[in-house]
Amino acid sequence: MLNPTAIDRLIIASGGVTRDFIGIFANSINQARNRDKSHHRGPKIGAEDVNLATGDYSPLKQEEFKLDTDSERKILEDEFKSLVDFCTETSKCNVFLVSQKLVGPVRESIDQLIDLRLVHPVKSRVTLKKGASGELFEAYMLDLSQYTAARKVHEFKMIDLGSADKDEDIRKASLIYSGSQ
Repeated sequence: MLNPTAIDRLIIASGGVTRDFIGIFANSINQARNRDKSHHRGPKIGAEDVNLATGDYSPLKQEEFKLDTDSERKILEDEFKSLVDFCTETSKCNVFLVSQKLVGPVRESIDQLIDLRLVHPVKSRVTLKKGASGELFEAYMLDLSQYTAARKVHEFKMIDLGSADKDEDIRKASLIYSGSQ
């Protein structure tokens, strides 16, 4: 029913959240069923089906975002937009780093975005490859729904969290996010 790449993409897209996994999986089935039967991918669900399903699932997450963030919505929307812009335009990567020392509104916003399933924890202790004087960072992944289109358009690098090289791939100073400017 699923190609191996689709399984990996589905796990990444759901960010480890069961509700999202089920919703995106159901949408992926619909994408595969509605696809042209003569398509070269065959009848199995592929990574592209999951990408399309994730994009379709995004409005539901955005609606939950609006419902769950009544009083601080503007602050969170601005920080989330800044974070999405950083990942898609600046670092061009699905993973970003935040200093463990970061406190204040940016840290609070990231914590709330995790609760809203728009940001997913990747690793709690990361050091950089070069010149950060031993500072520790935390790695997070932007929700797949925010960059499925950006991957192709902007030469977006999607770090495979299942790969053996992932720990090295996330140790780059270019991935450090310090908040909206």
